[in-house]
Amino acid sequence: QDLKFNYVEQKIKKMGKHKIKIETFSNPLLNLMGKRASLELNNKDVFLITGNGDVFYSKNFDVRDNKIKSKRIETNLKDLINNDYLLWSKTPFKDIIIKNSKVYVSLTNWGRDSKLDKLYTDDIPFDFQRNNCFFTEVFVADYSTQKMKFKKFFKMNNCMPLFNNATGSILEKFKGDEILLTIGDYGSCGKLARNYPQNDNHLAGKIIKINERDGAVKILSKGHRNQQGIFYDSDENIIISTEHGPKGGDEININYLSEKSEEIKNYGWGSASYGEHYPTNEKYHAKVSEACPIKKSHSKNNFIEPIKFFVPSIAITQVIKENQFIQENKDYYTIYFTSLGYTAKEGRRSFHKINLKKNDEQKLSLVDHEYVTIGNRIRDMMYIKEIKSFVLFMELDGTIAIISLVD
Repeated sequence: QDLKFNYVEQKIKKMGKHKIKIETFSNPLLNLMGKRASLELNNKDVFLITGNGDVFYSKNFDVRDNKIKSKRIETNLKDLINNDYLLWSKTPFKDIIIKNSKVYVSLTNWGRDSKLDKLYTDDIPFDFQRNNCFFTEVFVADYSTQKMKFKKFFKMNNCMPLFNNATGSILEKFKGDEILLTIGDYGSCGKLARNYPQNDNHLAGKIIKINERDGAVKILSKGHRNQQGIFYDSDENIIISTEHGPKGGDEININYLSEKSEEIKNYGWGSASYGEHYPTNEKYHAKVSEACPIKKSHSKNNFIEPIKFFVPSIAITQVIKENQFIQENKDYYTIYFTSLGYTAKEGRRSFHKINLKKNDEQKLSLVDHEYVTIGNRIRDMMYIKEIKSFVLFMELDGTIAIISLVD
């Protein structure tokens, strides 16, 4: 069936010196369709994929009769994964992007670890207790607003034995015939006590680029934990990424691709963080701390410092560079990002703005930071230039918010 978001309310709030208008539209059915959802803008059209793989499309995104209407697109996404796993995991599908007339969808998928299960066949039913292999995967289909037939495009070549929410799995358009993909550490520096984020032969805890034509993969950076936001700025040739820390230590990181070095950039996780390991029993904590020690300084230990970190954590999510929404200083480089969180305090469940400015080394440094509390878990966002507004997806109750500037 098609999807309609009905008008709920409008609020005016202050963010720093500016007033913003927040209009919300909700559809409670999304609670039954895998609460989380991701957004993608293609020209003026908006695509939405729910956590359980339903895809919707809003042509020339706008509000009519106090409603946001979207049409379901027929796909085979649910046929490509195990149905028992889909019902158990609820939200395996993570993100969607459109590039070069192709649609890419990412997910955390499941299979049996054939090395541990000698009787493995593809039709063995899902069993959370035995010989599991969890991994990040990407499907691709030709662009259509009617029907899309997806096929497998990329599969993480490592088996993660435990299900964990720190999977990353966020997509971004990149230069030429390439896309970007974040892969979280899958709890490597948790119950597994394996420092995969610092291992160049393992894809956990990495940001990679994938060639659209031949599927070739290259690691661009490592030392990540759970990257829930990524933005490529083609003008500056930089990648901005956001990631969840452990207990504290969420980060915003910048990868300056203009630097000539082919070295994999290292952002420290697995060996450095401004957060702490979650407390547990003494024997287990010692094992995790040995595998993944936490040093506070990044730069003193030869890792790249975040442009900003958060203690306590805010559960940071999507990030976008946008200089036109609020214009304060022509020298500012402005990014916006959102957050989830279990409360609406200390920057959680909020819409954030950071102004950066180039220093003498032509690197971006922090000028100021401000935010407005929205009060809902914000999973994704995008900016639509034609309406000069941000569009947010909020997952507590299947809500879309439109944020526009009042003054």
